[in-house]
Parts: sequence; structure tokens; C-alpha cells
Amino acid sequence: MAPGLAAPSLTTVVSLSLEGTYTKPTLNQIGKVFVKLIQSEARTDFAKRQVGVEDKAKLINSFSYQTTGRDTIEILSDWPWVERIIEGRRPARMKWLNRKSGIKVVPLVEKGTGRIIFRAPPLTTASAWIHPAIAKHTFLERALDKLFNTIVAYFIEGQKDLIVNELIGAFSMKAEEA
Repeated sequence: MAPGLAAPSLTTVVSLSLEGTYTKPTLNQIGKVFVKLIQSEARTDFAKRQVGVEDKAKLINSFSYQTTGRDTIEILSDWPWVERIIEGRRPARMKWLNRKSGIKVVPLVEKGTGRIIFRAPPLTTASAWIHPAIAKHTFLERALDKLFNTIVAYFIEGQKDLIVNELIGAFSMKAEEA
């Protein structure tokens, strides 16, 4: 990192506490899978609808994980506005954006052409511009659902013989009772 630059701060996006105790390698594997699922679902989200994010790849690649104790995985992001994308935001008056506060001109990029347009902001906060809403993105929830389905499938696959034997035992007990 260049001298004088602060390291990006990490935001805990979700803290996933699993029931039971797990080995570090197992927690790490679950963390890796969860991050990959989040990235995949975010790509799907961003492909479907317009997102007010200039560098979508930077947001998608901002996710990481860390394990805590023997049962917790924290998903982290170093993207500064990750919470606004995940939680969404209502339209809001931009009271800070006015000529009275010293802002004389605002450069805006015209959609489609990419031309830069310069606009003068309102004189006072009473006529402040309104920032459009930021839609809530659900890629995190979808990734979590897929993670649980993956864990259940993995568990069932690993315990298939035990489950089948228990089912056979349960059926034979019912047959004996009848």
C-alpha cells in the first residue's frame, strides 16, 4: 500500500453462526463457498437491472470471509457503500448540495452519450435536489439460501448410508408391529 493511504475498512455484511462445532478447515470451506455464491448472485443481480455502481467488479470482488471460534463465519466487504446496496435506501434530499455551502457547479455524466454536463446546484436547501432511491439488492439472501441447500446436500451425501440404514430400520420396525 502506498504511504499515506489508509487501508480500506472492512464492513461485516453478515455473521453466520452455525449450530454445533466445526473444524477450521470445514469453516474455511463453507466461507469460501459462501463468498463464491455471493459473487455469483451479485453478478446475476447486476446483469438483470441497472445499478448505480461504476465499478461493479470491484464491488463483487470486495467480499471475503473470516472465521470466529468454532461455529461462526463472518462475511466482510471493503466496498464503502455495501450496506446501501444490500439494504437499499429511500429517496433523500441532498441538503448538502447547494450553492450556499460553496458548491458552484456539479459535473454530471449524460447517460447514453457519456458527455459531461455542468449544472449549477440549487441556491438553498429548501429547493435541494432529491437523490433517487437505491433499490435493495437480494443477492446476499439468495446466496445464503443456496449455501444452506449446498450444506444440506453435502451432509446428506456424506451420511447417505447411515440415513438409508435408519430408514430401513424404521420400516422394518413398523412391519414387525403390524
